[in-house]
Amino acid sequence: MIESNLIILSQSCDLENDKIEDVLLAQVVAWPEIVQAEVAKGNEVIKSTKFREKLVNGEVPGMSLLHKYTGELTLEWSVVDFHRLYTMPKHFILKQLTNIGPRLRLIPPYREHLAQGFARYFMRVGLPHDARTFINEGKIS
Repeated sequence: MIESNLIILSQSCDLENDKIEDVLLAQVVAWPEIVQAEVAKGNEVIKSTKFREKLVNGEVPGMSLLHKYTGELTLEWSVVDFHRLYTMPKHFILKQLTNIGPRLRLIPPYREHLAQGFARYFMRVGLPHDARTFINEGKIS
């Protein structure tokens, strides 16, 4: 069995009202682990201040930053990686939650920020034509 830190992406109202049988989850990866993995693939850009600024602003498709948290439970700076999605049966998740005990939960506005990042990642549209010519051709004198 592989253990992983995951966050539920399914709508809480769908979970509470039994509207879904499977739960959508995404992997949560600690920032140092993401950096190490990306550098190993040759991506040095991830270490830059500019990249961290884009991550904070929600401008990195496929990733959403989770703020560090210190309390009874802790979380270091982490990233929700939308490239690592999983679905699991709701009954399995509920059983696991009884064994896990206390867990962190996102509160507004962090929950909405994550949802917005997820939506932006999946709503990207690649048009089949190049509309950049409009920049010059669309000038009105």
